[in-house]
Amino acid sequence: MNFFKCILVIFLIFGLVFSLSAKKITADKTFTNKKLVEINGVVIDSEQLEFGMKRAQQSYIMQRQPVPKDLKEKVLENLISKELFYQDSKKKEIKIEENLFKEHMKRLRSKYPDEKKFNQVLKDNNITVKILKEQFFKDMAVNLYVQQEIVEKIKVTDKELKEFYDSNKERFKQPDQVKASHILIKFDAKAKKEEKDKALKKIKEILAKIKKGEDFGKLAEKHSECPSGKKGGDLGFFKSGQMVKPFEKAAFSMKKGETSDVVETRFGYHIIKTTDKKVAGYSEYKEVKDWIVQRLKQPKIADKMKSLSEKLSKKAKIKKY
Repeated sequence: MNFFKCILVIFLIFGLVFSLSAKKITADKTFTNKKLVEINGVVIDSEQLEFGMKRAQQSYIMQRQPVPKDLKEKVLENLISKELFYQDSKKKEIKIEENLFKEHMKRLRSKYPDEKKFNQVLKDNNITVKILKEQFFKDMAVNLYVQQEIVEKIKVTDKELKEFYDSNKERFKQPDQVKASHILIKFDAKAKKEEKDKALKKIKEILAKIKKGEDFGKLAEKHSECPSGKKGGDLGFFKSGQMVKPFEKAAFSMKKGETSDVVETRFGYHIIKTTDKKVAGYSEYKEVKDWIVQRLKQPKIADKMKSLSEKLSKKAKIKKY
C-alpha cells in the first residue's frame, strides 16, 4: 500500500477527512466552549469535538453508512489518539514537505470557480489559510507516522489470503461481462431533425471507413466525442445493467471482434466493437489478491492503532475535565 492509499485508509478510520464545504460548519451558539481533555499540556475543547463530529457525520453520509449513536465518544477518542500520535511523530522527527501543502491548496482552489469564492468559503467556515496549513501538516504527519509505525509492519501471509479466498468464494462471483470500445457522435436529446441527420451522416462515414479496414482505435481517437476516445474508444469490461439498454444489447449480442452497425441511444449515435467477453464464473485468486490484502489489513491496522494509542496514553500526562 503506497503512502497516499494509506492516508485514505487512516482518514476513514479516524473519520476526520479535512474538507471544505460551501455549507457553514459553526459551533452551536448555545454551546459554551470548554476544556474536555488536556494531553501533555495540549487542550482538546468542546468546539474541536463539535467540529470533529460534523466532519465525521459528513464522512458517514458520503459513505452512505448510518451515523453511530456513540459518535461523540468515538470522535473524542480519535481526537485523543490523533494528538498522541502527533506528539510522538514530533519526537521521531517526522517531517512533511512544504510542496505537499502547495499541491493540497491547488486541489482545494480548483474546486471553486475563482479565488474570491474560495476565500468566501474559508470565511464562512471561520478558517484561515494558517489554520488550513496547521491542520494539513498535522494530518499528514499523523498519517506518515501511522504508515511507518503500523502499516509497514503489518504482514498478511499467503495462507491467510488463500483461506479468505476459499471461504468467501461467493464474494468473487462474476456475471457475464463484455469488454467493448465505441465511437460516439453526440446529439442533444432535444435536437432537431437536421442536427440528428448531420450526426447520422458523420457516423455512417466513419462506419464505412471501418468496413474498408481502417483501424477502429485510431478512428475513435480522431472522431469520438466520448472521453474514451483518447483510449481508442476502450470502455473496459462491464456487466448487464451498467450501460443504456440499446448499447448493452448490441455489445452482448456480438461475438468477440465483431463491430456493430450504427446504434442510437439518448447520448447519440454509436459504433460498438466487442473486444472481449467473460463468461459468468468466479474471479481468479490472482485477480482479487490485492483487494484481499487490503481487506485483511484494515482490521489489523485498526487494532494496532488502538493498542499504540493505549501504550502512548500510559506514558502521557492526560487530564480529563
